[in-house]
Amino acid sequence: MPSKRRILLVALCSLLAGCAAPADESATSGVEPSPPPSESAPARRLLAATWEGFETGSNASLRGVCGIDERVAWVSGTGGTVLRTTDGGKRWENVSVPGAESLDFRCIHAFYEDVAIVLSAGSPARAYMTGNGGKTWRLTFEDKRPEVFFNAMRFDLQEFGVAFGDPLGEELQVMVSGDWGETWHRLQGALAPKALPNEVGFAASNSALALDGVYIYIGLGGETSLGRARVISLVPETGEWRYVQTPIASSASAGIFSLALLGESCIVAVGGDYLRPDRAEAHRAVSSDRGLTWVQPDGPGPRGYSSSVAAFPALGLTVALAVGPYGLDVSTDAGNSWTAVDDTPWHALDTTPNGEAVWMSGPDGRAGVARIR
Repeated sequence: MPSKRRILLVALCSLLAGCAAPADESATSGVEPSPPPSESAPARRLLAATWEGFETGSNASLRGVCGIDERVAWVSGTGGTVLRTTDGGKRWENVSVPGAESLDFRCIHAFYEDVAIVLSAGSPARAYMTGNGGKTWRLTFEDKRPEVFFNAMRFDLQEFGVAFGDPLGEELQVMVSGDWGETWHRLQGALAPKALPNEVGFAASNSALALDGVYIYIGLGGETSLGRARVISLVPETGEWRYVQTPIASSASAGIFSLALLGESCIVAVGGDYLRPDRAEAHRAVSSDRGLTWVQPDGPGPRGYSSSVAAFPALGLTVALAVGPYGLDVSTDAGNSWTAVDDTPWHALDTTPNGEAVWMSGPDGRAGVARIR
């Protein structure tokens, strides 16, 4: 019997009958020399883990991060920047895409140590893939429309990927791939989720989109008539989109910036107003029923606007980290209450597939990792 994932892919793409792994070689020219090894900050304690920050040799704003394991991670950002470490952050290779200096790669996913894909946020929107650790890159997607703007791109542990961008007309731009990002198919008409007037996404951390098997969750914001941010989710049993209002405030600069899945049914959403980062109200919400309902917990929240949240399952199924301009906060009760850990500003978080490390990226070329000690 076909799996739910395969049925969903066929329904969405209409033509995905099979998938092939990405090639080991790509076809775009060279790469800049690697920077010298960076000096890492002293390791600091985080519950039963330690975390440390690294200087990568870049001054880019890094809003994309993807961790493979405790040794290997990729980060991306402004100026077409892509960096990679294979030794736990001690040394970072500059594997930026040649000729892409005008692009802002806010979306990145690494499948293996040498295989990764990046997607730029604004127009022109372009996706590039590498199969050889960034030595060469190959263009797999391009959209030159001036209004295009992608906010996030996620893949599950296999070949299925989703990217979403701001609405084009009344349809939220959602693209799916069934072959590791080699090809992309835009959902249109009845398959596409519908956006409210002035509803948008936020590309602060490549994490306003979450995947859980065949479940898709998208967090939004914007100057809508509701004044509250919505989570749009795909119901795999019916193939229909569900629209649920959350307690998080929504405006032109406020809404949901990040979603994290904790366990089988718990989802944590964080955000706020990036133009008023000191505001610490109506900026987080929790669902315990796969996004059917959302509540604002009674406990203390993150210190202000948070751009990214991630689970840390190796510390327990209820442990989550959140970051923003005020630094790093931790919750040990599934997002109900938060405690400040450090004041270093960060943009984005990503949990490794084994759940034993969380990688971070931030302004001024900053990167970091939290590991079980």
